[in-house]
Amino acid sequence: MTTDSAGVVQRAGASVPKTYEGEDMYQLPKVNREYEKQFASLYTHRLMKLRPRVLAMASAKWTNETINGEKVVRLSKILDIAHQQPCYMVGTVYCDMQFKPNVLKDVSENMYGAPPIVEGNPLDATNRNLRQTSYSNPATDQIALEDESGRVLLSGDIIDNTVFVTGCVFGVLGLELESGVFEVVDVVYPEIAPQVPRSLDHVVPSKIALVSGMSINSSDLDLVKLEILKEYLTGELGNDETRAASAQISKLIIAGDSIQVSQSLIGKDYAANSKSKYKKNHRTNYNAEAVNILDSFLCDVLQSLPVDIMPGENDPAELSLPQQPLHVAFFPKSRQFINTESRHFRPLTNPARLEIDGLHLLGTSGQNINDIFRYVLPNAAASTGTTPTDDDHVESRIGLIEANMYWQNIVPTAPDTLWCYPYQDEDPFTLYETPHVYFVGNMPRFETQETVLHQKSGKEVKVRVIAVPNFSATGEIVLLDTASLACETVKIVG
Repeated sequence: MTTDSAGVVQRAGASVPKTYEGEDMYQLPKVNREYEKQFASLYTHRLMKLRPRVLAMASAKWTNETINGEKVVRLSKILDIAHQQPCYMVGTVYCDMQFKPNVLKDVSENMYGAPPIVEGNPLDATNRNLRQTSYSNPATDQIALEDESGRVLLSGDIIDNTVFVTGCVFGVLGLELESGVFEVVDVVYPEIAPQVPRSLDHVVPSKIALVSGMSINSSDLDLVKLEILKEYLTGELGNDETRAASAQISKLIIAGDSIQVSQSLIGKDYAANSKSKYKKNHRTNYNAEAVNILDSFLCDVLQSLPVDIMPGENDPAELSLPQQPLHVAFFPKSRQFINTESRHFRPLTNPARLEIDGLHLLGTSGQNINDIFRYVLPNAAASTGTTPTDDDHVESRIGLIEANMYWQNIVPTAPDTLWCYPYQDEDPFTLYETPHVYFVGNMPRFETQETVLHQKSGKEVKVRVIAVPNFSATGEIVLLDTASLACETVKIVG
């Protein structure tokens, strides 16, 4: 904490470079976006980029491995599998799950007025609930590995106890015990991308405030809680100790869902059809009064504190990832602070890469993790390899956030079950650099941990992963120390 000559507490500052690598990684061209392209190129590019990194880890681990006394061999193609020959190979995971969105079914039911497809057996209450919350049915799920040559089903205890989602690139070790089924005894992930070394010599310790899910809704808004949050951030709340603590905040990052869609706009069938990418339930997320309230809130905070804001699922932005920055027209009061020199107010993409005081951050507004969670329910125990409590089955996301770092891809399920732009020559969701901090907004509760990853050489790469809680549900914001990367929460009670 510093004070001026008059004894007034001064706010901590944060240094944001005018430009930094990866800043525009998720920016799409403003014109000539080509949505008619197929998505196969995205999967192909992902496999091509990650395959050498997986093979580097697989070769280091399995080159001298034996199974049943027989030395394993490396296969360049899945189609080369020989019966009962120990081997390892690399491919892209595909999950065949009963309750995943089905384009043919959705189109036939919705666009052409065809009667709903009748299930083989009537769904009981449990399955009807799973249909709304999960893609998975453990009784029928099948996990496969595929490459350019073909596909093979995967089985084994490790498959049952490891999170697999469509789009991840893995290496698997085992052998084919029956035709078309590969018994897996071990898996490897891609080699960890390099991490930029960080020096703390010239860094003045400060805190970055992370908030998500403010859910401003003009028809049902807790203005008291929002006002208290604003006063805390601007240093106008509490005693000297509280004001001194808030003065340590050098930056506010809003990780999506600042706006809550009015229930009257959603419709009664939205919950049941929320997984569908093809039905007509998608609606406008624009609420003029709520956007005006958000603009006034930002304008007041920006008088004292730099702000970065990311769009989220419920904000007035496109549905597909990467979501583009919220338009400046939404912020008639706040846009005066948009300045390329000071970078005081920045509408960002979702996902977004940031650099603050030499700290490299990567963040999303939560759609990627919430979609992955639908793959593991009701198998939530697999998310961390342990047996969680009942609350963990519903609330915990930290294992899935950490898994993004192991997979070296933050949105593997796009475009299979999550909208995304049809990239042709790149996959920006695959990591070329491992961040120091990876945060995900709009999670059910606050969680954090230091994840320690290992490169092929054995070098440790440490990442602080953070589940940022939904503010409207929990009243909590997260404070990240820029020096130690320790996290704490502040609860706002309206």
